[in-house]
Amino acid sequence: MWCCVVCIVLHSVPHGGCCGTAKPGLPVKFEIRDATTTEFEPESFDVIYSRDTLLHIGGKKALFQRFLEWLKPGGQLFISDYARDFPAVDTSDASAVEASEAFESYVAQRGYHLMTPAKYGEVVASAGFVDVNARDETSLFVSSLERELAATEGIRESFEAEFSAEDYEYIVSGWRKKLVFTSGGFQKWAVVHALKAVSEEEESKIVAVSQEQLDATQYTETGILRYERIFGPGFVSTGGVVTTAEFVSRLGLKPGMRVLDVGCGIG
Repeated sequence: MWCCVVCIVLHSVPHGGCCGTAKPGLPVKFEIRDATTTEFEPESFDVIYSRDTLLHIGGKKALFQRFLEWLKPGGQLFISDYARDFPAVDTSDASAVEASEAFESYVAQRGYHLMTPAKYGEVVASAGFVDVNARDETSLFVSSLERELAATEGIRESFEAEFSAEDYEYIVSGWRKKLVFTSGGFQKWAVVHALKAVSEEEESKIVAVSQEQLDATQYTETGILRYERIFGPGFVSTGGVVTTAEFVSRLGLKPGMRVLDVGCGIG
């Protein structure tokens, strides 16, 4: 018996494959919804899971409060997301100043809403979650970037034939920038796990970027396809199936559980 998975993307997308199609017979449903306004019945899910998606959303506390309502008592929240830090920059070091300015420009251009991993955990806790564990998993992020960069460089010719030299450069230069940002301590990767509290009574019963910007930049049809070409079919975020398998293994999923995947397919 499988878990029942409801997958929602954050906005309409031009490439149908991004919304996803489940293998025949699997209890997986894909929907296009706005996670900040959509409604589910209270206590609909055992797990809410999101990979590198919520960086697009400001006002995360309100979103997490919605997640809390949708989870069953004892339900799990699991998030991986881009994060940041604020390292001291030696103003006499031109390369450090350049890296700092480049990172701030990158965040502004992408319209990201980033926090430190620790702050991420604090916001999740302020929304009402308990047993919040917010980890800085930047080392896993970096190892994934390095692996994927090497793999992409190895298929440069076929990638450019399928897409273009400009697309190849967009992907590769983006990874190289992230490696510079992470090595400088600016960019981080937060992984957050938290629970919805269980009351004594319940315990006894239990054995934030506009759509226009996204559509016009990262998530054009070509943008999605070139990501999938690197990360694998259905994956457009760092680590692909490798980090997904690692994170899902931490959730202790059991047959019959209901899972909400927020941002499925768009990273």
